[in-house]
Amino acid sequence: LVNAGDRQGDLRHARIGHEIVRDGDVWRHDLRQRKGGRRKEMEVLWPGTCVLIDAHILADRPAWQIERRVAELEGLNLLTLSEKVLHEGFLNRRLEADFQLPDGARLSGHLIRTLITDAIRRVRPDALWAAQHMLGHVEHTMQEVYRSDFAESAAVLGMDARVAEIERRTPEQ
Repeated sequence: LVNAGDRQGDLRHARIGHEIVRDGDVWRHDLRQRKGGRRKEMEVLWPGTCVLIDAHILADRPAWQIERRVAELEGLNLLTLSEKVLHEGFLNRRLEADFQLPDGARLSGHLIRTLITDAIRRVRPDALWAAQHMLGHVEHTMQEVYRSDFAESAAVLGMDARVAEIERRTPEQ
């Protein structure tokens, strides 16, 4: 939703005009990770995310009413548009229901964050910081685990590149 694989605890307490703010035609957020208490350092939300939030807030009202609607909802929960907060675990249960696999297995929020982290590790092993930031890990033990995983991926990618280079240089027989 907000430019990363956010934990449900980070999102379910977001209030309009407080943790998430509309600034002109875009939305910005000022979320703190519940796990580590660190502020998430992401500026403007993705354009597609901004459009989705606008549509959610407008709830079939015309687009020209967005400013008035945001003012009406000031301080209310982003997801429920009320003072209520989603029940703990709701987003994971919803993901599991929406993303049931053919074999009956279900995707959880934890699995999705793990898949995002794994994709970063495989494609951009130099971007360890991105995974740590997304996951909210401030504990040095977890940082070391991820650091070694990313270093291993970087070594494998480096070796693959060297092998490919040697194969290109080696004449066919």
